[in-house]
Amino acid sequence: AASAPSTAVASASAGSAAAPSPTDWRTRFIRALQPWCTLCCGATNVSAPLLGAQMLRSTRVQKAAATNTGSTRLWDTIFAVRFQFAAWSSTLWNDVDVEMMENACKKMVKEIRLLPKEARAWEAFNGVDADVKNMITSLGAVNLLQDSAIRERHWGQVMETTGVKIEMSDETVLEDLLKLQLHEYEDDVATIVDRADRKSTRLNSSHLCNL
Repeated sequence: AASAPSTAVASASAGSAAAPSPTDWRTRFIRALQPWCTLCCGATNVSAPLLGAQMLRSTRVQKAAATNTGSTRLWDTIFAVRFQFAAWSSTLWNDVDVEMMENACKKMVKEIRLLPKEARAWEAFNGVDADVKNMITSLGAVNLLQDSAIRERHWGQVMETTGVKIEMSDETVLEDLLKLQLHEYEDDVATIVDRADRKSTRLNSSHLCNL
């Protein structure tokens, strides 16, 4: 009879050792995340393996959703940029409103920078970003070439520099000028225009002296 309490204590101790301790980190971890599982997964009693699977599945869904959102926004931006450039392309070169187009391009740059970070790793992002920046540079060159001092021979110098021949006339449009890849020759164009301006100034001065 005297040994019975010891047996009971031993049995209780064995039962206690078999049961999860409230201080066991796994138990505390599952209990802490149980409200999250109930809210997001609809589960009210989950085991560690099931919890891990649910968390992994939820994370993958979130990443997929973020990627899809980034992709959609990127292609929407690309479409908007291409649509706008296409609308400008038929503008007569001497009617090109450089300031208006540059301001529009700067807004496009801001929109591109606001795209999700994951989109920046995609080739399409780099492509549209470069297209807009190149357009800004090309418009700067077009603005220089609209100078009244530019003559046919100066256009010949520009074409010789770029290695591209186009037909210059009153019907020439922005699309034709962009074929010259002006964004790659901005400094060369500036030099040609500067020389044209200086020569024009000298000729005008000489003309005034002869009056």
